[in-house]
Amino acid sequence: MRLIAPTAFKGTMSPWQAAQFLGSPCDRLLPLSDGGDGFIECLQQELGCEISHAPAADPFGRTRLVPVLFRNMSASPACLRLSSRRECTR
Repeated sequence: MRLIAPTAFKGTMSPWQAAQFLGSPCDRLLPLSDGGDGFIECLQQELGCEISHAPAADPFGRTRLVPVLFRNMSASPACLRLSSRRECTR
């Protein structure tokens, strides 16, 4: 068993997709993110959450749909909203 811990391949694969591509069935997959691209997917896989989208205002007051993680409320409640630089450009 090997530890497979890639970060995102910018513009091509998320950390999770890269880990699946590089790993074998017996390997431990541990995709990594520095908080940028692929961060929400890393959390989703590790925490067992679902990704949904909700409206939120960007720094200019425009409404944008942003990814939100939802976890099964019977386990332990968690909700996380993430923004990306793409949402903040004029």
